[in-house]
Amino acid sequence: MSLTEIPIEVRKLRDETGLSQNRFAAYFGIPCQTYQQWERKERTPSPYIPQMMDYIIKLEKKVGELEEKVASLEKEKEADQEPDVPESGTIE
Repeated sequence: MSLTEIPIEVRKLRDETGLSQNRFAAYFGIPCQTYQQWERKERTPSPYIPQMMDYIIKLEKKVGELEEKVASLEKEKEADQEPDVPESGTIE
C-alpha cells in the first residue's frame, strides 16, 4: 500500500463501521484532530495503522458472532433441561 492510499484506506474502514470521525478516532484512542488530518490528507498515518484497524474491526465482529452463538447454545441447553410436565396434569 502506497503512502497516498493510507488515508483512503482509513476512511474506507471508518465508512464500513458507520461511525463518525469522533467515535472512530475515540475507539482507536486517536486524537480526533489527528484523525481528521488523516482523512483530509494533511498527515499520513504509519502504514501499519489501517492494517491494525482492519484486524481489530474484523476481530470484534468475530467476537460478536461467537457471543451470539454461545447465547443461542445456552438458550438451547436451558430449554433441554426444563423438566417434562405430564400431559394429563397428574403427578405419577
